[in-house]
Parts: sequence; C-alpha cells; structure tokens
Amino acid sequence: MIQRLTRLADAVSGAAFVLTCLMLAVLAVSILYEVFSRYVIGSPTIWVSEVGSYLVVGITLLGAAWTQRANSHFKMDALEHYFPSLAPAAHVFTCVAIGGFAAFLLWTGVEMTWASYSFGWRTSSLLATPLWIPQSVIPLGAAALLIQALADCLNGVAWLRPARGA
Repeated sequence: MIQRLTRLADAVSGAAFVLTCLMLAVLAVSILYEVFSRYVIGSPTIWVSEVGSYLVVGITLLGAAWTQRANSHFKMDALEHYFPSLAPAAHVFTCVAIGGFAAFLLWTGVEMTWASYSFGWRTSSLLATPLWIPQSVIPLGAAALLIQALADCLNGVAWLRPARGA
C-alpha cells in the first residue's frame, strides 16, 4: 500500500510540477509582453497584472507538493542534527503537520471555489474573471500536497519500524 501511495504521490507531484513550470513560463512571457507593450508600443495591457497574480498563486500552491517531495520545505534541522535518532520521528511529525494544513486548505478551498461557482462571482476588474477559475488552483494544490505529505508520512513511519530479525 505504501508503495502504491508513493507512486501516486510521485505522479501527482510530478504533474503539479509540470503545471507549475508551464505557469511560470506563461508568467514570464506575459510580463515580457507587458513591458514591450507598455514601453515600446505605448499601449499597456489590462490583463497582465491580474493574470500574473493568479499565476503566482498557482505557482506557489502547485509547487508545494514537489517541494514536499524534494524535502525542501523549511524545517527545524537542529533537532535532527543534535539527536539523529529522532530524525524519523521528527520527519513524521512534520509530515503530519503539513498534511493537516493541506487537508484544511483543501476543505476550505473546495468550499470557497464551489461558492464562487454557485453564485457566479466574478472579479471587479475589467476582465470580470469568474472567481472559481483562479480559486480552483487552491484545492488542486492542497490535494497534491496532502497526497505527498501522506506518502512521506507513511514512508517515515516505515523507517520507525524495527528491521525484521533485529
């Protein structure tokens, strides 16, 4: 079961990473277009600032699962450094805390996105973007992070088990 969940987490985190890279490329191109449009053509866009904000949020949330997979989130290294025998337990505790945060973010993100969709809420900008579109990245990123944190947690628990025959 742990191996299947780990494979699923790797696939989900990998897909989120690819989306993150695509969003980053779109952000870079749109900013370059805005600079060109504003300073060369003399006609700034009305959409780059708003879409750029959505992309930054998406990059942050979708990139969180890959960052968890790479074990690159901020953490307390002192405990692991001075008490190496506690490192697996500290890892499990960290994964549980991240998983709890991701579960909360997933729940509230789904509620918020569904409310925006149900009520037809839109931004008050010139684009009048339906809010559920940019908000949908919140539950997507949270679900990817939750799956990755759960897989990491279960792998950490496996480290805590004594080896057979020991």
